[in-house]
Amino acid sequence: MKTDENMKSIVVASIRRHSMAMEEWSYTQLWDSGDVDVKAELSRTCILETSELPILYSYIDAENWTLVTTRRVFCSLEGFAGFVFVKDIVDVDHGNFKGYGGQEVERMQIRTKGEAVLSGPFETGKASMGTIYAVTTIGQITEK
Repeated sequence: MKTDENMKSIVVASIRRHSMAMEEWSYTQLWDSGDVDVKAELSRTCILETSELPILYSYIDAENWTLVTTRRVFCSLEGFAGFVFVKDIVDVDHGNFKGYGGQEVERMQIRTKGEAVLSGPFETGKASMGTIYAVTTIGQITEK
């Protein structure tokens, strides 16, 4: 079984491998290089389990954000926060992740085994690869 540290390393490597112009991203950051104030706010809202590690966030504003960890995807849409365990994700629709039409933010639709749907706001364009590969890769390496 992989440790949370090992899983985080794999996901971060995947994000770096598939992403472009990370220094230009507006709302999306790898946790370890993220904004101190944003990380503090997300840490107050998203209480992590023992050994669970944050990987990446896409923080649009205080009411709209997505945080990917080694075990869960936390989302807040218009102030309504929730989470899903990665092992329970069955499908993710990334919508207009390229940002066609000048769209800067999209909502990924995460469907779970129980047919629940969680909407996670994320930055479009080049930065979308961060969130997409965080969710995709953690899903691939998590035991279902």
